[in-house]
Amino acid sequence: MKKTLIILTTILALALFLTACANEDTPATTPTPDSNVNGAPATGTDNGSEATGRTTVRVLLAGFPLDDSVDPITGAEMEGLQSFWDRTFTPYFPDIDVELVTVPWDVAQQTQQVELETGDFDVMYVGGYGFQFYLQGLLRYIDDLMDNDPNFDPNLFPQGLFNSAITLISPEGRHFGLPAVLGQRFTIFDTQIFDEWGVPHLSRNPSVQEILAAAEMMTGINPVTGEQNYGVWFDIGFPMARFTFDAWAYAFNATGGVGYIGQPADIQWALNSPEMFNLFEAYGQLVQFTPPGFLTATGGERFGSPDNNIAIVLDTNGGAIINEYRASGDDSMIQRFRPALNVGPSGEGWVAMDPIVMSARTQNPEAAWEVMKHLAGYQRQEWFYLNFGATPALANPGFLAAYDIYTPYAIEIAQHAQTTLIDSANPFYVAEIVPVVSQFQSDIISGVSVDIAALLEALQARAIEWSATQ
Repeated sequence: MKKTLIILTTILALALFLTACANEDTPATTPTPDSNVNGAPATGTDNGSEATGRTTVRVLLAGFPLDDSVDPITGAEMEGLQSFWDRTFTPYFPDIDVELVTVPWDVAQQTQQVELETGDFDVMYVGGYGFQFYLQGLLRYIDDLMDNDPNFDPNLFPQGLFNSAITLISPEGRHFGLPAVLGQRFTIFDTQIFDEWGVPHLSRNPSVQEILAAAEMMTGINPVTGEQNYGVWFDIGFPMARFTFDAWAYAFNATGGVGYIGQPADIQWALNSPEMFNLFEAYGQLVQFTPPGFLTATGGERFGSPDNNIAIVLDTNGGAIINEYRASGDDSMIQRFRPALNVGPSGEGWVAMDPIVMSARTQNPEAAWEVMKHLAGYQRQEWFYLNFGATPALANPGFLAAYDIYTPYAIEIAQHAQTTLIDSANPFYVAEIVPVVSQFQSDIISGVSVDIAALLEALQARAIEWSATQ
């Protein structure tokens, strides 16, 4: 997930797109290496001061806007994180000095990697690559801090996400992160095109079969406008953004096998299963209802506009539509382009989420916890949404704009989130399965006959061989 004030832009030019707030001062203590530390001992710089009773917590944030600015769409003033922090945290924790540092997204992973290794920062807001930091032993488990804090309520967050996201929790169920920003990926359909074709609107939780049937019926010459319409579009990126394939895997219970991404040698692959066969078969049908340009991630530019020619877009968000409303005050496109859940049994699909994490080398875990908790908390998520449009990773945000009909769908999907081997964090999936899917969709669109069973047998053999080398 590349994001920069782009996690923003995914949500903002989405407006995608991604606590129990501290109210007690907890004195900092110096931890010793124990089972609460993931891998590395606590050997960082001691930022506390016995003489003053004060402690410093250093925070490194990817892409966060620190300074006050002006909304480029509406001209409204936007409060930066520093002002927000001075207003909502500092008065309540006068003995914790917090240094907020931001780094651009294009160098965030490399910079944060170095800083975690040297122990110069205590808390970080990271992208999905935070999972790699966990595997390297650079992050601290936070279960003891959660359990000992009567003000912390994990139900603040979508529970499917909180209890399954690999950017938050280890395979044995130990947490090393808190949800910070949520990605929006759901279905949006054009009610006007549906009405022109006389096709019933999608249900709130449409099935794969429902989407395929509707897409097929609306690929052709529109009976009202006389223009060419296409049933479906989704952004495949280069070579493929993966998200639609990921989401459809949930619908078919095509998990890819049994095991944990972080323990590849122990994975028991099931890439040649009937469920995987059914997934490929349905996916092959789906791509036939896409417009020209689909294979180069083009052709969907008109979606969300008055002259749209596509009935359904998958794994998308309403950012451009929301931004248009904010700029013009005209809600006609919001009324026309309606959301639906993803295609999993409970509406789930793949959920993108960026976490707040704590360095394994922090010398001040209790103070760092208060900072970490506030960065993931209700107030900070409200601030980010209201000022910059970032999607809150909260179960029940009470601050959503009345016109924002899209974000509740992203949150509901997160409530049912789960993790399988069909995931962007899986190196075999990215290196081997994604190119196969990319070639498969290209062959189908080009009219090439594909033996799905043989394709999957070969993929299964490669996966077994790969695991044996890990």
